[in-house]
Amino acid sequence: MPRPVLKQTAAYGRPGFKPMDHHDSPFADQYGLENQDVLNGLSELRGATDYYERENETLFESQTPPLQLYREKVKEGVDKLHSTIFGFPFRSGTYEPERYWERVPDPTMLKWYHPAHAKMLRFRRPSGVTPSEAIQSIVDNQAHWTLDCAAYIQVVQLYALSKTNPVKFDQTFNNTDLLIRFHNSPGVERRFFFRKHCHNGPWHALYRKQGSWDWWPIQNTAKWNDATLLRTPIGSRLMWRNKRIAPPETRTGQEPFRRCSYDVGFAKDAYRNENTVKYGPNLFRAWPLSNGPISEERIRAEMARARMHQYPDPALTGITDHIEKRKQYANRNIFLCEVIMFKLPDWINP
Repeated sequence: MPRPVLKQTAAYGRPGFKPMDHHDSPFADQYGLENQDVLNGLSELRGATDYYERENETLFESQTPPLQLYREKVKEGVDKLHSTIFGFPFRSGTYEPERYWERVPDPTMLKWYHPAHAKMLRFRRPSGVTPSEAIQSIVDNQAHWTLDCAAYIQVVQLYALSKTNPVKFDQTFNNTDLLIRFHNSPGVERRFFFRKHCHNGPWHALYRKQGSWDWWPIQNTAKWNDATLLRTPIGSRLMWRNKRIAPPETRTGQEPFRRCSYDVGFAKDAYRNENTVKYGPNLFRAWPLSNGPISEERIRAEMARARMHQYPDPALTGITDHIEKRKQYANRNIFLCEVIMFKLPDWINP
């Protein structure tokens, strides 16, 4: 198949940026894709043709027993983890992890968070306690834990992995630190990462280029759009954003997607982003918007309800019907902006 012509925008046409040859294998480096046929598909991926859909069909429809069990355990984790306190995690006084966990700095988060907030939890390895038992202790003592929507996803994923194969899970974390972080905890690394920089913009795919990360603009929006991304498999992370709470330069749609900062205070940024776990067809666990899985439409409606009065849309000032106003606010301002499919260990998805 001939390589598609690449349209480089100003954002991606900076000095040093050049189209990659598939032999560079950036996705093999990031996602562990070692099949040569898949690597040959990278030229198609850059044009956003059928590569993603072929890869997704494998993810969507694989029915191996370990993968089926993992998906069941994701749903079990969501069902059981329902009584934690909502708030900024990993801070002193917000939970009681001392038996099994210790709070330590997370230097990788300094570019997003104030140093006082750039923390993570590390398993203490007390005698006679396995890593899988430490994860179970979070569920058993969840009333003493404070989690935001991002940390909630990390715990659910680690729970699902530990229940799918406790022996393999313990073997894995007997040789490496068991950590709980805001994102990218060991065992919860991303395989595919997609981002939309503004409300009506195209999707971008993350790839590794010359030792750093960059975003590749997906041009085939007819094939790769919100509807496709909502079909991601159970356990995926999907994030919605209220652009009214975003920095002004992001609201224009002309600037890159700006990182969320908690320096301004957790309460001010609450419901700016809502991270969710895919639970089933058009069902997502959005902690703490509901007591159980809800639809994409309900997520946007609840995000609108939570913040539309503090961050109004001037275009809707004349609407007096509250239900209609909330519906239009959700449609105009709240959008799916990130999707991550996690890399599963080979003892689940060989």
